[in-house]
Amino acid sequence: MGEEDRYLDDAIAHLRDDLVRDRVAFAKLPPALQRRLVRRLVPDAGFLEVEALRRGEPPASTPRAAQVPAHLAVTTCACDPATFKARDQVGHLDGDLVQLPLLVATRHPGDRMRPLGQKTPKRLQDILVDAHVPRHLRDSLPVVSDREEIVWIPGVTVADGKRVTSATRRQLHLEIDRR
Repeated sequence: MGEEDRYLDDAIAHLRDDLVRDRVAFAKLPPALQRRLVRRLVPDAGFLEVEALRRGEPPASTPRAAQVPAHLAVTTCACDPATFKARDQVGHLDGDLVQLPLLVATRHPGDRMRPLGQKTPKRLQDILVDAHVPRHLRDSLPVVSDREEIVWIPGVTVADGKRVTSATRRQLHLEIDRR
């Protein structure tokens, strides 16, 4: 087993850093590498959780909270959308629309998202300027993406297309811990 582990770890180490954000490229990886990559991102996940995340499904058998890298706690909840604001350090998203797994990174040049209440996408640079985020913090601010798009900028906004609505059946409660 040691040789196989070393081989898989070496193969994962040579993958592009942005591979998790590229759903098509991730799907082309052999299942063993997909599993190894998911385990690296979610070390406490068991086999069933890894398989669900690898296929882009919500892990059905996980406890209420699963740890995602960069200190992002994700739980399901039945919260009243009127009790929270998008600008809090807590994000609420429609669990049926979010394409797991989630990735926490920093912004990249040209990143865009459609912020809450907007009809068209905007550059993250413009969103952060409009939100009065100080220039020196913009490049270190966490940005949370699902398999399709940026879904949440903690303390700033959530993606309009993933927002909680009256039709939402399952909510994801995201909470960031900026250590």
